[in-house]
Amino acid sequence: MVTGLSTLYNLPDIKGGKERKYADLARERDRKLWEEKNKNKQALPPDTRPRLDFFDREMKTEFIKRFEDYKTQYTYECNDTYYSVYDDRDLDDAIETLHLADRTVYLDPTLPWRESIIASANNYSKQRIIEAFPEVYKNYLFRIENHLEFEKKQKSMPIYLNSSEILKGLILDGREILGEPRDFNY
Repeated sequence: MVTGLSTLYNLPDIKGGKERKYADLARERDRKLWEEKNKNKQALPPDTRPRLDFFDREMKTEFIKRFEDYKTQYTYECNDTYYSVYDDRDLDDAIETLHLADRTVYLDPTLPWRESIIASANNYSKQRIIEAFPEVYKNYLFRIENHLEFEKKQKSMPIYLNSSEILKGLILDGREILGEPRDFNY
């Protein structure tokens, strides 16, 4: 979304230094409170027991052979073999791409069928990108000539919204520490 406020970013940052000062005061107070609260607590010793690494195939296999019954071992071996041989995520993505294609896409008869489907889907995707370039370039030139800002993707994840609320709270706490009113009039 373009708001047209980009010129405001060129103005001097008058409040930034004050906000940092207030937030640093509140952080320092919180750090001291945390240290005081936890100074008598004993740190837990690190856990030295061995851990089962889910991505280490050999470790998983050894663990299952050692602790599981024959039926579970057999089921694991069958599952593991199936997923190592038939990992079809690339094929599924390629079929989905070809299913949504707006034209007939021919397969390469010289390749095995799986590879042919994947290669054809990749070639189709590349062709669509090439076809889109002229329109995208026209849009780019139009924006440059008319001094329009380019659209930016919004990164409005909840963590960002939460962190801004935390910063506001730190600023208000810092003002309170200095005996100033808890508001943003500074």
